[in-house]
Amino acid sequence: MELGEQLQKLREQKNMSREELAQKMNVSRQAVYKWESNKGYPDIDNLVKLSELYEVSVDELLKDSSSLYPKTDDSQDTLKQDGITLFDFEGNGNSFFRYGVMCTIGSLGGLSIPVIKGEINLSIVTPFIIALLVGFFLLKSRKIKWDNLQLKNLKWISRIIIAYLSVPLGFFSIRIIREDTVDMMSLSYLVFVMCFALVLYTYVRNLYIKHV
Repeated sequence: MELGEQLQKLREQKNMSREELAQKMNVSRQAVYKWESNKGYPDIDNLVKLSELYEVSVDELLKDSSSLYPKTDDSQDTLKQDGITLFDFEGNGNSFFRYGVMCTIGSLGGLSIPVIKGEINLSIVTPFIIALLVGFFLLKSRKIKWDNLQLKNLKWISRIIIAYLSVPLGFFSIRIIREDTVDMMSLSYLVFVMCFALVLYTYVRNLYIKHV
């Protein structure tokens, strides 16, 4: 019997659903699914937790199972040893998280357009402002399961926001080179966009701290 089959059998003996086990293990439901389908493998710490939860020894847990980490051609498997991959958004409520991230992060690039154009065009900016508001609303949804996966994603998203600051700065530099002068409107809007990005960064960090 392979490890995944063994884990599923023990879970069913305890009359637990995958979601209940995920909550007890503090991992995503997707992680449990991967363990039980042999698409990912729990690390040593999680193996110990599973053995305690199922009231069996680690040796019994691994008995008759194949190699814990078999060779594979998938280069990403090294990132899945605990059944968790960054930006794996499958699972209940995670669509709210996925689209919330897409709306907030994606709209930042669009809001930088006036920096390089030197004028504020409401017909261009308004859709991105609406996307931002929708993104904030989605990220506040109570349906999101703030497990280890989402918390890791939040860490990376906060870093992406900081890296994003190079976009409006790059646009402003291009405008200076092209116009050979400093446009005060573009400068003012640049400061506004960068401050807004920092506010978004603070919001994401607070989400992380709140659910960690």
